[in-house]
Amino acid sequence: MIVEGHAGSVGELLTEADRICRGFKGKFEDKEEIWYRGQAHRQWPLEPVLYRSSLAAFHYDEVAMLDRFVALATPLCPSRPTSEWEWYFLARHHGLPSRLIDWTESLLSAAYFAVREHLPSDRLKLDRLLQADSRPADLGPTCPSVWILDAGSLNQAALGRNALVVPPGPSSDGYTPLGLKTSGEPNRLPIAILPPRANPRIVAQQGMFTVHGRDMSGIDSLASKYSDIRLGVIRIDVSKIARLAAELRVAGVNRLSQFPDLDSVADHVCWFYQSSE
Repeated sequence: MIVEGHAGSVGELLTEADRICRGFKGKFEDKEEIWYRGQAHRQWPLEPVLYRSSLAAFHYDEVAMLDRFVALATPLCPSRPTSEWEWYFLARHHGLPSRLIDWTESLLSAAYFAVREHLPSDRLKLDRLLQADSRPADLGPTCPSVWILDAGSLNQAALGRNALVVPPGPSSDGYTPLGLKTSGEPNRLPIAILPPRANPRIVAQQGMFTVHGRDMSGIDSLASKYSDIRLGVIRIDVSKIARLAAELRVAGVNRLSQFPDLDSVADHVCWFYQSSE
């Protein structure tokens, strides 16, 4: 079962997240690994890019794609990944289709990724939206949403133990591109893995990952089949997106904080100096 909530501000988002997370816990002292994921539309399933129907026509070979990425990216990496898992995480953060799904330990980072596609590209348009903040509430299927996952509960369903998987190791190695292709193990359900903080984007976004196995179902679909999986979602009111985005900026959550590179610095400076006068 998926626990639902809704919010129109950072304060309401925090309140709803706290309510949902408290519902996950059997006892107050229970330790939980709570992860968040922002998606632009509530109707989008929690499935990895590689398993989306829109990519099926390309018949991607994940092993070949990662091998080619490593060959071309190696001279561009100031700090070279040291394992197949590190390359896999890095490739996903730069857009290579894979069975990984990005999550974060930061609720506000997830909120940023949920609303950013709904926002205008310049500050003046956002200011105008803020002034027109009296629209009726909109919590329909195309509203942005923040998903909340008790990561250990996913591993309870997949592996029989409520704990994160730290790669490399016997529980994770069958889920690498080569491991899934050659392993005789079923590796069917997705698992939650703790990645090394080996590149600036993962550090900035407090990144975590789930990785799918052979079952192509979204995690939201699996949560309706496996009672062990604790999953929640907060719908963000479309009419309040501009206000919530402004609050995130006050909290220091913006493109530069999430993508610490020179392109983001330039974008941040341009945004800062935009003015109608």
